[in-house]
Amino acid sequence: MAGDDGLKIAVLLGDTKMETLDRARALVEAVRSVGARVGSIAIGLPTADEVYWRRSASWLLDGLSDVVVRRMSWERVLAQNARRMFAPFNLPISIQGIKRLTLPRDWGTNFLDCDQWLLVAGPEIGGVFPAKPTAIFCGSLVARRVPTAVARSIDAPYWDDQTAAFRMWRQSAVAVANSPLTAADLTSYAGVRPEKIVTLSVPLDSRLPDAPARLKRDRRQLLLRIEPDDAHALNVVLPALQRYLSEGGGLLPVIATEAPPAAFGSKSQIPEIIWLPEAVRHMVEGLPIEQLVSHQRWAELLALSGNVWITVGANSDGGSLRQALRSGARVISLDCQLTRLASQQAGGAMVLIPQLTVDDMVETLHRVEADMGNASGLPVLNSDLASLRREIGFVLDRLLEVRL
Repeated sequence: MAGDDGLKIAVLLGDTKMETLDRARALVEAVRSVGARVGSIAIGLPTADEVYWRRSASWLLDGLSDVVVRRMSWERVLAQNARRMFAPFNLPISIQGIKRLTLPRDWGTNFLDCDQWLLVAGPEIGGVFPAKPTAIFCGSLVARRVPTAVARSIDAPYWDDQTAAFRMWRQSAVAVANSPLTAADLTSYAGVRPEKIVTLSVPLDSRLPDAPARLKRDRRQLLLRIEPDDAHALNVVLPALQRYLSEGGGLLPVIATEAPPAAFGSKSQIPEIIWLPEAVRHMVEGLPIEQLVSHQRWAELLALSGNVWITVGANSDGGSLRQALRSGARVISLDCQLTRLASQQAGGAMVLIPQLTVDDMVETLHRVEADMGNASGLPVLNSDLASLRREIGFVLDRLLEVRL
């Protein structure tokens, strides 16, 4: 239970991707604005490259008092071991059919000193044992509509992790959705009871810094937001880009990635890069690669680019789409319910790729080039921060109803 100084909230991040950091920062700001019932906030930021970790922690803390960032790792343990670890808590959590569970480790109290856990993560981290009253902020469940964005085969470990995650989500106190689409998926796909779901009227978004006014947008520049992993469908996206350029395409691609540029080079040891055809790898090595070392740099690149290609893997919760649309760039992405909704909210400003195929992607790029000067992005949603504060306050109240 909360002490005299108010609730101690743990915000636990599934990864260190920029979109996750964006949502975490927005969530922390909303929690802090709820009122006196919140005493302090501890953010669990997974360990990463030391320079990147410090930079991310600094951005999360900027201007926020009563907030600390802890180094954290997610540890997989046998489900029976987790049950024994938390036996003194006498929690009514069923682990039937689950082999492994996931626990947050901070080399200290492991966040058991906090009153509530707010988990900002998707199913890929597995089932997090809700040792404290837990709210799930899961993002969109893209695997339902584009399974290849999360795994290449039905035998991939992702599916076991997703099963464990869904079983723990059903037993957590609250699941929070950024949109009605995600709320529907939480019920029909993840099996969460409707009465456990809170749908936010305003998506959790951390606004990007303003780009310098002196920057001039290049209508021919194509900013490609990708990472060297399965979720970004590089086995389709990059061959499509190579064919488009070989056919005389006039857009000027620039890769934007959180990975070091060497990850895409000739000495890369990443399977998704190694397995690319030689002509495609040669094309990639010749492209400008911008490493996203800060939110400011992402904002600048968006301001400089006439066109932005957001892969499904770069858009787990729609945040990257909204940021790109607000920048005024023409946004390209795969046609699915999430992107279709964003396009409608932006007045049809997006260009949607019909299918995840090389042919459809090449045709779409040629279409964008032919119509290069016409469409531009529009703001997607107004920020009703008062409503967001009320809804996050409701989530915290729900957690207070859980008795340990």
